Formats: sequence, C-alpha cells, structure tokens
Amino acid sequence: MKKRKSTIKSICLLLILVLLTIALSVVLSIELNSVYFNNKEKVIEDVNRYIENGQYRDVEEIIDRLVKLRSRVDGKSLLKEIYSSVYENRNKNITEEVLNNWCSVSSHYSALVFRATYLVSSGWRIRGSGYAYTVSDKKFKLFKNKLRKAKIDLEKAYTIKPEDPNISALMIRVCTGLGLDRKEMERAEL
Repeated sequence: MKKRKSTIKSICLLLILVLLTIALSVVLSIELNSVYFNNKEKVIEDVNRYIENGQYRDVEEIIDRLVKLRSRVDGKSLLKEIYSSVYENRNKNITEEVLNNWCSVSSHYSALVFRATYLVSSGWRIRGSGYAYTVSDKKFKLFKNKLRKAKIDLEKAYTIKPEDPNISALMIRVCTGLGLDRKEMERAEL
C-alpha cells in the first residue's frame, strides 16, 4: 500500500512539474514574441530574407503569429507594414516571379496577400498618381490587369483566412482602382 501511495505521489509531482514547464514555456514564448515583434525592422528584414531564399514556411509562421497577436508597433499594423515592405522593398530580389513561385508551391493565404500587395503597388506605380485622362491607354490596361489579378488572389486569401484585416483593406484599394461602385464592391467575394 505504501509503495502504491508513493507511486501516485510521484506521478502527481511529475504531472505538476510538466504543467509548470508548459506554463513557463507559454509565458516565455509570449514574452519573446512581443520582444521580437516590437523590433519592426528586424521582422521586416527577416521576412524579406526568407522570401528571397524561398523559406516560405518561416514567413507563413510569422504571419500566422502576427494575425493571432494583432501586433501593432508605433500604432500601426505590423502585418500591413510587412506586406507592404515586399513591394516598397528594401530587397530588389523579390519580384512578381518570386511571389508567383511561392503561390505555386504553397496554399497558405499569406502568399496570395503578398502577391496581391505587390500587384496593387506595382499597378499603381505604372498608372501614376495623375488624373485618369493623363494616363496612357497602355499604362491603364497594365494597371487594370494587375488589379484584376490582385482581386482574384484576395478573394482566395479571404476564403482561407478572413481574420486577416489586411485582405479586406487591400480589396478596397483594388475595387477603387477598378472603378467599382459601392454595390459592386460589396458584391466582391469577401
């Protein structure tokens, strides 16, 4: 009987130790995440390097953590800044071709959002900021084609991860660029 009580006591102590270890690792993980994600430049640098090197799973893990944490730095959405950094790039090696490759090998929604962000930004850069009548037919056609592709990517991404607010925010820019009225915008597949 004493041996049985001793065994039960040992099992209970071991179980308590395991639970404390898990709790401590969760607390440390949250703390490490907040320290890491508060260093915006480091996160952006890492994401850009991972994309350039084809380490897409690493990017996807960072994006998933950011969506879960709803991380903000200096009052701005860190996730939005990361998506935007790929085009406004600190890294000229990330091209539409690189993002197309990522989309072809991954079903993660972030690949679609990165490519859509790239398409929208490059489309607006082609179009320019002038009035519509100042844009050549050739530039306007390229602009519209990029926005249509981005719309398709955003619709797919939204079906996978509607919790990412950047998808809807970017879709507003796409619909505005395509000249959709409010009813058509609201009918967009989001």
